Amino acid sequence: MSIIEKKKIDNANDFAEEFKDVTCMIAILTCFDLIYQNCSVKDVTEILDKVYQSFDRLIELHQCQKVARSIDAYHVVSGMPVKINDHAARILNLAIGFVYESQQVIVPKLNLPVVIRIAIHTGTVSAGLVGEAKFRYCVFGEGFDVPKRLLEMDGVQDQIIVTNATKQSVSKSSWDSFDFTNLGYKQVRKNHATCTYRLNKNEKKTIWDIIQQPKESKLRRQFHGALPTPLLILLSFLEEGKSQDGYDKLNQNHIKSWSKIDRQQQLQKISISLMKKNSLPSNFLYHTRGRKFNKTWKRATTISQDSGFSIESNRSLDSVDSIACLIM
Repeated sequence: MSIIEKKKIDNANDFAEEFKDVTCMIAILTCFDLIYQNCSVKDVTEILDKVYQSFDRLIELHQCQKVARSIDAYHVVSGMPVKINDHAARILNLAIGFVYESQQVIVPKLNLPVVIRIAIHTGTVSAGLVGEAKFRYCVFGEGFDVPKRLLEMDGVQDQIIVTNATKQSVSKSSWDSFDFTNLGYKQVRKNHATCTYRLNKNEKKTIWDIIQQPKESKLRRQFHGALPTPLLILLSFLEEGKSQDGYDKLNQNHIKSWSKIDRQQQLQKISISLMKKNSLPSNFLYHTRGRKFNKTWKRATTISQDSGFSIESNRSLDSVDSIACLIM
């Protein structure tokens, strides 16, 4: 029975609870602006549909809760409303699946895979059921506040960034063993900092174990039925190389290609502006000084303040402020 169904039966006026040990994840499509500017409406819709379907399948597979979804962001939590011990491991496996599945979606015209960034933190959240005609289950607090601030930082360009609280929580798992790279301390609030890590892989599970789908190369999918099976197997072997677990492709950094496209388009705008004898774009110095892609990353991570989700409700998400995060 869902929480909303319980409220309907009990006819309760309020339903709120605090969860002190849950793992929260925010995933963002970092280059959505470029996709929208370069693709048709149909292409954008198809891209989002493929991404959403794969993400929702993985969320159900790992038994996590989708908290909120906007056009280019997912909020997911594990460890509530039903309390479980392996919530951190589930979210980390889910994050690996998100990155892999997003890379399987190729953007038309640009011929680049969809790129996402993920931040994960284990902490405390509060949750409550509000509304009368249309109910809404809101989740807010430190658990979502910390990853949101990590994604908003300049220079944080790792695909999956994890706080020390999550690393310590997942170290208790006997079924999973994750490999991390220390990224140093990040200040998430004034006088509040946390040690952060890049999630590299699950040393006990392959990509195929995590997404629970058979290993299949892009060439086999593309030429299935058009080429003899032995030739497809040979092509797959050549494509995969020595990869046995799939993590070599997972850790490929496509951001340089996206950065190149962004700079080219911005320079085109500058040229057009000069030809029209208009003033230079405000970001002219940004390109002439050769700065990296941090600005686009930050623009792509301007996410909603909302950290609640609606079930069986068409009401638009309102702003929900997060409580102050604790010292970690």
